[in-house]
Amino acid sequence: MTSSLPTLYGMPGLPSRVSRQVARQHAAIEAQAELVRRQDQLRVERVTAVTAQCVASASQIASLERACAIANPHAAARISAIADASAGALLAIVVDAGMSH
Repeated sequence: MTSSLPTLYGMPGLPSRVSRQVARQHAAIEAQAELVRRQDQLRVERVTAVTAQCVASASQIASLERACAIANPHAAARISAIADASAGALLAIVVDAGMSH
């Protein structure tokens, strides 16, 4: 991030000690902002990876549900309930990934 503040070193009227202190504080603020940006990026990458894995798993569950329901029509309601519970668990995993810090 580029600074919009002027360089304070050697500014007329400001003692050099104050100038250095302000510059150090500004650098600390910039470093903290960069850290937050990097943490946010890592969080986005983690959520993206977890989401992709859960979507693939949900697709496999749906395929398995369909195949089992065709093979065992009398158990279709129970199979559907199990698949729905699995989808809910996958959703909880994605939400947890997004909320964890």
